[in-house]
Amino acid sequence: MTENVHADIKEQLSQAKRIVLLGGISTDWDGLCSLLAFYHLLRGRGVETRLVMIGHRPPETDKLPGAIHLARELGPQRLEVVFDTENLGVEKIDYLLVGQKLHLIVYPGQGSYRKSQVASYLRGDDLDLMVAFKISTLDDFGPLKEDIRRRLEEKPLVNLDIRAENQKYGRYNLIESGTESLCAVIMQRIEDWGLTWNREAADCLLAGLRPSPASLKTEVPAEKNITAIIENEPLPSENSLPTVPRIYPSPLTD
Repeated sequence: MTENVHADIKEQLSQAKRIVLLGGISTDWDGLCSLLAFYHLLRGRGVETRLVMIGHRPPETDKLPGAIHLARELGPQRLEVVFDTENLGVEKIDYLLVGQKLHLIVYPGQGSYRKSQVASYLRGDDLDLMVAFKISTLDDFGPLKEDIRRRLEEKPLVNLDIRAENQKYGRYNLIESGTESLCAVIMQRIEDWGLTWNREAADCLLAGLRPSPASLKTEVPAEKNITAIIENEPLPSENSLPTVPRIYPSPLTD
């Protein structure tokens, strides 16, 4: 992977004011923890961020900082009505509210309109950037697939994954297939992407380095390791992650 991709990601993150972080059907515990860590990294910069997690969320998720903000939709959608006047012009536009029904009334400047001249669309909130966490294919977006596909035509998407089968559907694709953990990748690249460590992000990344929520270990106190990361001190490591430390902090508490 060339450094150009990291420079592109840094540029996108620095320019975006409204970002959505996406977890899909294929997003596992490691990906979910990465998503939440990213939320706190961006929040520290004052970026408006929305969290969307379509896939399974184990009970341990509730113990992670920021988990309360996870949603299953991209956000409220507005109705847009597109009207092709076909040179008939518009004399005036009016509306009438009858009970719970809104009637939009368009008066032609001349002649008569036809139903074929009207189209309607549902549009979500405007976003500057989308970031996907361990979502291998567009199908893994589940019910959001078509909405994401449409947005890809207009907005950039950063695709973060460690699975070789990832279809690289984003404008910027960082697929570190030789790494065992996406949390580990993010730990290595925080400064490269112009982000700054904070306590909540460290909590989430440390949780993601665990093999799975069902096999938590308590050999090393979380407090000591979080402080070590923030202060750039050496961390304990295991052979399973030769380039990035695998940490086993105590279970997170509310």
